[in-house]
Amino acid sequence: MSFYNNAGHLRVLPASGRGFSMAAGFTLIEVLVAMLIMTLGIVGVLSLQTQSLKSNQRAYFRTQADILGKDVISRMQANIGEARDGKYVVEEKPAGPDCLTNTCTPSQLVKWDLSEWYTQLESRLPEGDASIELINGKSSQYNITIRWDDRRHAKTINKDTCGSAKNEMLCWGMVVLL
Repeated sequence: MSFYNNAGHLRVLPASGRGFSMAAGFTLIEVLVAMLIMTLGIVGVLSLQTQSLKSNQRAYFRTQADILGKDVISRMQANIGEARDGKYVVEEKPAGPDCLTNTCTPSQLVKWDLSEWYTQLESRLPEGDASIELINGKSSQYNITIRWDDRRHAKTINKDTCGSAKNEMLCWGMVVLL
């Protein structure tokens, strides 16, 4: 048995004596199994990427809520007299005068502050909503609650509950002593 062909080149013989057809079929199965394993790995990586994007977006919204909370606190501190009188209590967006171009009294400034703040809240958070309440009726202690929808679809939600998996409404709260 010669290992060289007529041209003097080395011949490759199959490992088994059955010929090439059985070896080729076995190689095809190996390729299919390798492709299946690789596909499962890629699907796993894509799933992790999707979860990472959701987590990043949730963190972004929490950061926006924190910034908005600090913004309204700064507005309260700038108008401390009205804030200590409990004038910053609000459940919904008030209509306010334009204090950017006009001179406003401190009580008008409260309405303008809250109107501007709500406008930012609505533009930065999906279904953004907030309330500012007095704590135990004390005029210098406020509870600021910021709510937004963490879902990706437009079904109605209950804005009175926060953090439950059913409603998927997230809240950010701050307590302020002025």
